[in-house]
Amino acid sequence: MRKILNIFLVLVLLLFSSNIAFATISNFPYGLSSFGVVLPTGGSLQAPAGDVYYVGSAIAGASDGNDGLRSQPFNTLNYAVGRCAANKGDRIYVLPGHTETVSSAGGLDLDVAGIEIVFLGTKEDQGVITLSTLAAADIDVDAANIRIVGGEFYVGIDVLANVFDVNAAGFEMYGSLIRSGATYQTTSNITLDGNADNCILDGVTILSKTAGSTSGITTTAPVDRLTVRNCIIDGDWSSAGIYSATANTNMAIYDNPMIRNDQSGDHAIELSAASTGFYKDNGLYANSLSNPIDPGSLVDLSASKAAGTQFTVTCEITSSSIPSNTQTAAAITGAAEGTLMLTDILINTDSTGLAGFTNIEFSVDNTNGVAGASLPIVLEAAAGVGASLSESKKDYTTHTMPMQIESGSIVYCHGDDSGGSGGGKAYMTLVFTRVTAGAEIIGVNL
Repeated sequence: MRKILNIFLVLVLLLFSSNIAFATISNFPYGLSSFGVVLPTGGSLQAPAGDVYYVGSAIAGASDGNDGLRSQPFNTLNYAVGRCAANKGDRIYVLPGHTETVSSAGGLDLDVAGIEIVFLGTKEDQGVITLSTLAAADIDVDAANIRIVGGEFYVGIDVLANVFDVNAAGFEMYGSLIRSGATYQTTSNITLDGNADNCILDGVTILSKTAGSTSGITTTAPVDRLTVRNCIIDGDWSSAGIYSATANTNMAIYDNPMIRNDQSGDHAIELSAASTGFYKDNGLYANSLSNPIDPGSLVDLSASKAAGTQFTVTCEITSSSIPSNTQTAAAITGAAEGTLMLTDILINTDSTGLAGFTNIEFSVDNTNGVAGASLPIVLEAAAGVGASLSESKKDYTTHTMPMQIESGSIVYCHGDDSGGSGGGKAYMTLVFTRVTAGAEIIGVNL
């Protein structure tokens, strides 16, 4: 009987400890928390597969000569990293109240692959790593598959080059705060080089409000699969909150409550034209810019730009600018980004109207189907675009709308047998439906 009872007690203890290890008890800003530990969004913090070490300078007797137990923690995170074994699933817990200063380039070097660093406690008492003394002071990520959960990283010196210099793949950061002091600037808070593929930044807050900071997140060479989600990136950035002049691939920037740039004339997000991936449902703000994002070739998958949604673009045409039967110098849109369906062209003329040709025509330069100035998709007699008139497809002499506009194609306006003449104007509204999600096109005045 005693043997059965002992087995029962062991099973109960195992079940109880398992519930503690995997419990998730409340929402945390942009993530979850479990017993004071910030968790990856939608996930849980599993029991470590390898050794566990504790760091806590606020604990009496903390020393790098200790064994790294909770009751006898190490004094520095830098030392604890060196005690870990690569790719064994080792975890370092940073105890509440811990403070540590990084005062040199690579002063904190995360150079052991596959480790986790977890900051315990609430946001108010989690450990703080301060970067100061030298502008070159930074935290290097030099080994693959390193994860940081929580913690505050404080910039305490002016014109700091980097907070995190990421030089390895698989870096993940969840729920951390990176902030600059009131009078300090940071060139780049998180810098990714060409080795930093498959990086995830989730629930990270980056604050740098002093003018002179360059960017919140920067890539210095092409990276693949950079994910930025649930983040707040708020600063006075001379480049952008997220900035890249390199051709990144498979980027994912989504569900970020705020990416803000207070710098006049600069974007919240600015990417190279060759960058690919998607963005959606971000709260974007750019001082003095009507469009806060320069997305490169990323596709906008926001719910408002799903396939099947309709939108319009406008342009203004001056009669004397209309060429004769050619698409040269005749564009009234930019190149389509994604596939669109042109469903109507609405024309409103001023008190003078358009003149000089027998018919006004609209054409496209698709690769397939009807294309070119000699095969217009709309033809309307000059009388239909005279003074003070309004026209749409129901009024045109002939048309072939709806017309698919291939990605990269342009819509043109020209006369059939002569160019336009006079100073009259027409105001065009082109009605499009997205065939591919996030497809866009802009109007161009002629």
